This record gives sequence, C-alpha cells and structure tokens, in this order.
Amino acid sequence: MESINLKEKQEFIIFELIQDSLGLNDPILFKNYLTEIYNDIVNLINDQNVKLMTILAFNDYLKISMYITGKIYNSFSNKSPYGLTKEEFVDNMFKIYKGSFEETIKVIFNILDFDKEGIIKKDEVKLFLRHLPISGELEEEEKAEEKRLKGKNENGEDITDRILKIQMKSLEEIDKIIDSSFNKFGDKMNLEQFTEITIKQNSEIFLRILFFLYYRMPFSSQNVEEMREKFNKNKEIDFQKITVNRPRRNSLILPTGIFSRKFNIRKYSLKENEESFGDLTLKDKENKKDNKDKPKISNNNFLMRKESKSLSPENKNTNKNCIEVNNKHMKESEKKKLTKNSKDLQEKNKINNYLKTNVKKDNNPLTKLSTININEPVKSKIKKEKIKDYIANNKDIRYENWVYKRTKTGKLRKFYLVLINRDIYYYKSEMKTDFVGMHNLTGYYFLDTEERNTIEGKEYFAFKIYNKNKYKERKFFTDDAFIYKQFVYIIKKSTCYFKFSDLYELYKEIGKGSFGVVYLGQHKKTKQLVAIKILKKEKIDYLEEFEIIRTEIEILKLCHHPNILRILDNFEDNDYIYIVTEYIEGGTLRTYLKEKKDNLTEKKAAEFMFQIASGIKYLHQFGIVHRDLKPANISLKKQKNLYIIKIMDFGISQIMAPNQITNSSSGTLVFEAPETVQKAPQNKEVDIWAMGVMLYYMMNGSYPFSGEDKEIKKNIVNQEVIILKNNFLGRSEKVKDLIKLCLRKDRKERINIDEFMNHPWFKENGF
Repeated sequence: MESINLKEKQEFIIFELIQDSLGLNDPILFKNYLTEIYNDIVNLINDQNVKLMTILAFNDYLKISMYITGKIYNSFSNKSPYGLTKEEFVDNMFKIYKGSFEETIKVIFNILDFDKEGIIKKDEVKLFLRHLPISGELEEEEKAEEKRLKGKNENGEDITDRILKIQMKSLEEIDKIIDSSFNKFGDKMNLEQFTEITIKQNSEIFLRILFFLYYRMPFSSQNVEEMREKFNKNKEIDFQKITVNRPRRNSLILPTGIFSRKFNIRKYSLKENEESFGDLTLKDKENKKDNKDKPKISNNNFLMRKESKSLSPENKNTNKNCIEVNNKHMKESEKKKLTKNSKDLQEKNKINNYLKTNVKKDNNPLTKLSTININEPVKSKIKKEKIKDYIANNKDIRYENWVYKRTKTGKLRKFYLVLINRDIYYYKSEMKTDFVGMHNLTGYYFLDTEERNTIEGKEYFAFKIYNKNKYKERKFFTDDAFIYKQFVYIIKKSTCYFKFSDLYELYKEIGKGSFGVVYLGQHKKTKQLVAIKILKKEKIDYLEEFEIIRTEIEILKLCHHPNILRILDNFEDNDYIYIVTEYIEGGTLRTYLKEKKDNLTEKKAAEFMFQIASGIKYLHQFGIVHRDLKPANISLKKQKNLYIIKIMDFGISQIMAPNQITNSSSGTLVFEAPETVQKAPQNKEVDIWAMGVMLYYMMNGSYPFSGEDKEIKKNIVNQEVIILKNNFLGRSEKVKDLIKLCLRKDRKERINIDEFMNHPWFKENGF
C-alpha cells in the first residue's frame, strides 16, 4: 500500500468495526438463521421441484425500493431465471454482513456490475447511488403522514420544495464522488481497481452502499440470537465448512451521515501527530497510555488493530470503554444533540426502568428492553398507552407472551411466542430452552377480524395472519383481552398494517385502469381531498405485473418535483394495493387542448412545454424514462391565472442507465418513437419524441402521423415529418425548428432534454 500523507486532513473508520457494530458475533449462528429465513419465505417451485425465492418475496423481505432490490437480486442470481436458490441467498447475504473485506467488496462490486461483465460503468454506478436514500432527515419527513398530506413541515416550509433542494444537492455530491473515483481509470473499473480506489482514494461508493444495506438490514442481532438454543443443540450441522476470514487490511474510507451515527462507528483523524495512531483500539486504558510506547505509522502497522468489543446496540450500555471513548472523540455539536431533548429522555428512562423491572428472566444474554410482562398489573403512574408508545417507537420491535394454537385434532396447544421485528419464535416454556420453530412475516398480512371463539366452554380472542402467496393462514388464541390487544398492536406494526377505512373515505369513481379503479377520496383526519387508486390483487396474474406496480410506486415515492404528481401514501392488504396521490381538479391537458382547438397561443404552449420538460429532466436525472408521455397523462392544477403541469401515470415507466436499452413496446401509438415501433434499442429519447408530437399537436391540432395503425407505424418509421405552411399558419420558425429537432428518426441525433429547454423558442416566449 502506498504511504499515507499525514498532512492531508483525512478521517477514516475500520472495516472490522463497521461489521462489529451489527452485533452478529456468531457467524455460524448467523448463517443458520439465514437458512431458516430462506426456508420459511420461499414460495415458488420450478420444474425440477426446487424451491426458489422470487424477486417479489426478496423485495418483501428487504423492504427497500424495487430498483435497488432488482440490482441486488440480479447480482445474487446465477442459476435460475425464476428465483434465488438457497445457496445464492444465504452465501451472498452472509458475505454482505459477515464476510471478509474481500468477500464483501466483491458482492458490492457485483451489485454494481449490471451486465455481469466483470466491470462497473461510471453512469450505472452514478444512477445506483442516486436511488439510495439521501438523508435520515428526509426519511423521517417521509414517515410523517400528516405532514406529507398537508405538504408543510413545522416551519411552514413546503416539504416537496425542501426535499427537491436536498435531492439536487445530493446529485451534485454524487457527481463529485463518481468523477473523482473514476478519474484514474476512465469510465470503467474492474474489481481490482474498485478495491484500490476504496482503500487508497477514500472513495465513498463502497461505504455508501454498505451502510445503506446495514442501515436497512431486515433483521437485528436479536433475531439471530433467538435461534441460538435451537442450533446449539443441533449436532447434525457441519460447522467445519463455515469459515470467516478477517480482512488482511482495513480501508481508509469516509463515514457517511446517519449510518455511522446509527452504528456509533468511531472516526479517526490523520491530522494529529502520527505517533498517536500506532495501534488502533477502543479500549479506554490503552487510549490513556503514554504515546511513547506506541509504534509509529508505517505501511505495515497502520492498518492493524487489536480485537475490540462489539459496538452492537446490545453492548452499547454495557461496554463503558466504548461509550467513554466515543464521547471523548465526539464533536461538541454532536454532544449537544444527545442532550437536546432531555425531558423526552427522562420520560423514556422512566418507562425503561419500569420495563426492566417486569422483564421475564431467562438464559438469553441479550437485554430485552421492550419485553413486557403484561400479566402483571401496572404498578406505577406510567399508563399502558405510554408502554404501547414505547414499543411503537423502539427501533427493534419485540414482544413475548403465551398464546394458543389449534392442533389438527381441534385442541388448543399452548406456546410461548416471541415476536422480534418480523420473526416469530415458538417455545414450549417461557424459559425458552425448548425451541419449537420460527416463522418470518414476509408476505403475511394481518387480518383484522376481531374474532372470538368459544372452545370447550371457554371464550378466546383470536387474531390471524395470512400469506396469499402460500395460501397459508396462521391463527392464534388467547383468553386475556389485554394480551390480545398487545399482540394485535405489535403484529400490526411489524407487518406495517393499515386499515384503509380507518384512514380514508371514498366518494366517487373518477377513473379506471387495467387492474383497478381510481376514486376521489378524503383523508379522515386532515380532510384533504385525495385520489386513490385501488388495485385488486386477484386481477394481477403475473409476477412481472406486480413488479411494474411496485416500480410505479417507487418512482412516485422518489419524485419531489412540482411538475410531477405527488404520492401521499401507499400500502396494501391481503386483497388490495392502495396508491394515494394528490387530487388535481383541473382535468387533463388533453381535455384542455380539445377545448382550445386552434386558439392556443405559442406563449401558452411554451408555458406548458417548459413545465413538462422540467419534469422530464428531473426524471431523466434519476434514469426514469416515462415511456407513455401524452396529454392524457398530464394533469392541470389551476393556480390563479396559471396552470401547473403534473406528469402522472408511471405504469410502464422504467429506470434505465444512459447506456442501458430496452426493446419492449410502450405507450400510445401516435406518440411512439420509431425505435419503439421497430422494437429496436430505446432509452430516454422516446420521451423527447413524445414531447415533439405533443408540441406538434399544440401548434395545429393534429398528429404528425395518422390513419390506420399499420399506416401510422409505417409512416413513423419511414416518413419524414412535414410541416406545411398552411397547417402552421402564424406559427414561428423557431417552434417549427424545435419540433423537427424532437422528431428526428435516429434517436442519437434527437435533441436532448437540456438542449430542448435551452432552445431559443423558450427564450422568445419569456423562459
């Protein structure tokens, strides 16, 4: 490794410490846990009778955007086009969270290698980074349902405008990261080069992706530890095959925002004297030692450290050395943040102390901060609602108590059920020394039936969860009303359950689609009018159609632009998918143009087209190609004397890198580009063509090509666009020029979105 220039101000963290922070201390147990998760989730059997994990099941498990899921899934999958094998899922997940540095960076590299060619491309890596969450603050705002519906935050600022500014800053930052990272090797890198820039150049590409996966990991160390009793007794497992290699070197990589704060990752700085960084460790005693005994930094010893205690959430409160050292190296501004809400902390501590006094004692080494013995009466002034709030706000969902399940003979069998996040564990006793089994709630929906059953003369409360993919129902019973309420509440939270009728009221049907209906509705609490698209799952026959719907939702969630329809809410239950968006009262651009006919001025047309272009430019920055751009898919929101354009209907949109192509047909025929009609390679240029067709229509009330479908297709491909003077009477030469630039047959010769917006026609009309 090259020598390090200590004069440069650098901050770095150690790869081992990043992994240690997850608390996955037993690699054998972790690998077995992943195997159990796979076995419980898989829902597809191929022709060879092999169980596979579909991309939708994988997406349900990870709970991240469909685009990111797709890239991870594609990198994992090599054996079957229908799903992931057990080996592919377990091995790759293990390497991400517990592999050596070499193994982990290779998995990250493979995720970025879209075409599986052994190289990563600059534009594709840039696009991937753009789809990662940009800040914890943004995520928190997106969770605040009422604020999103109102469109304002506490300071009265428009949330869409604020997030848009953050996104634009983020794009600039990502461009700098990508440009500096690829500067040495051009537009492509192989694994060796990617490893080199990660270690030597402080490139944030690897770290951003790694921390994103760690921050959004679909389990916690508590989930893994709960399996210890089972696997410690299983003597048939061949432990010798599982090895974990520590990295031969640690990387000098910059920490990234909320991820390092969440995991309490310690940062080291090279601006201090080199003698203070000989042996990197978090042990407080060694930090207080005299520096004279420590070796100086060299190429060999700089990246070495002694084994340190885990920085997992379970150990944060027990490892005093870690806490003291982290506070010591913390900036004053960060210290203030910790004590800012002291009253809230005091209240939480009261609740926490109450919970600790009611914890069921067992052999599990983990502290169950949110485990409540709800059979005991509440003996303090802390109300049950506050305990419920504590559970709701705790990062790791955890609850346990006795339940009954019905056997095949109809009798009730008692189990001690432990729910941690989305995993359910069954035991014969509350001591948890007799493990029965586990289930993961991926793909399950809570059925809110409020059912009561009388069994053998005794009344029981019942609650159900149902997996439509597996056609499997799990039903639980309890004879205690309070236990029933707590279980229902916590399962609703872990499965992200929402009852539609509790949140929204439907008024009238305002549109129809292939899979469902669009209604005018109202949010019951805020009274805001909304548009609600309700899709019936039984009408969606194929996995590809589910992927399309989820992609549309993810695109809407990503977009925070004034000229793109804003999504307010989305959720699904066992039978329906709900997409709630802002309601636009002004109708569509199609209706407006029909009413205006030949009376549309160039200034008004420029006003519309500039807004459409602004929205399309925003989409293209995130690799989103609309593919069905037309006046019917553009709503008009009237604001005083102006109309605000809202691009909508992303049902066939795709997320594509600049050099990526698709050959699928799309859109409405009269707006289709030549490459679409021919099913030739196509990308974002299809949107430019559609904009040219719209502008043509605005200027003379007809389309460039008309007739029967066969004739239209032939003319789109072969006939040049003719702009006759008689059809464009009174229209400027500049608007005609812009139309011609958009409607060039060769997509590579077509005007791009920046050139479109900078065309002289817009300047002439005041833009």
